Amino acid sequence: MSLNEYLAKAYGPAKPKKEKTKRKKKERDVPSTQVIEASNVIGISDENPPLRDTNKVVQSRTERTSKWKNLKTNELVNSLKGNVLHVDEEPANRPHTSKNQIASSTGGLQTAEEAAQRMKEVEEINRKEATASAANTKTTYRDSKGRKIENYEEFIRSKEEDTALREQQRKQEIRDLNKGEYQMLQAQGKLPRPNSEETLSFEDPIQIFKPSNDDTNVKTSILGRKIYQKVYPENRFGIAPGWRWDGVDRSNGFEKKWFAKQNEINETKIKSFTLKEEY
Repeated sequence: MSLNEYLAKAYGPAKPKKEKTKRKKKERDVPSTQVIEASNVIGISDENPPLRDTNKVVQSRTERTSKWKNLKTNELVNSLKGNVLHVDEEPANRPHTSKNQIASSTGGLQTAEEAAQRMKEVEEINRKEATASAANTKTTYRDSKGRKIENYEEFIRSKEEDTALREQQRKQEIRDLNKGEYQMLQAQGKLPRPNSEETLSFEDPIQIFKPSNDDTNVKTSILGRKIYQKVYPENRFGIAPGWRWDGVDRSNGFEKKWFAKQNEINETKIKSFTLKEEY
């Protein structure tokens, strides 16, 4: 048993293939260009007028498109028959022609001089149109957001004033940052006033006999902050430690060496000066 017989027995016979039918092309009626004389047709007598004019000849495509224009003589010439058709000359006072009209009238054969003349005419028309549009139109100015600016000079002036004011504010902020807290409060008139009884009545002799209070005896700065009252190592800037400092020097010893070097330099200067004075 072959494979095809087994498949036909197990799954059934295969479907027959449909034969494709070719479509017949319809014959198109081509119009004829033949001229029929009425005398050769049966049933038409000489007395009846003919149905078609025999004097008209059907022109072919080549005859219709074989005319060309001579730009020098301004004449239309038929290349097949050699006939010359005279064209009326253009009027002297013709209206203004645009560049599109010039470009559309450049058909036919042209020499290099004629093409250059056409280009010059087009450029002249473009230049006149550009100057006319520039003279009649006004420049429109817009800001960064695209809004139209009515008065451009006033807008520029206000923009320059805003820029100068912004620069002045920036410089003032830099000066304020470089000032200390005392100078800032002094300029604003907000310096704190001493409120302790000891500072208010420091010339009162009875203050000696009053019992001492730790809160009133604490030294404070002008700004009202507490000051460290014990001895502390000096530094180049004269800054006192905080009032809660435990007295432990945690620096790398640079300040101590710096002061020792300064003392050595001063002693050397004094010795050199005294030796010169002695001799």
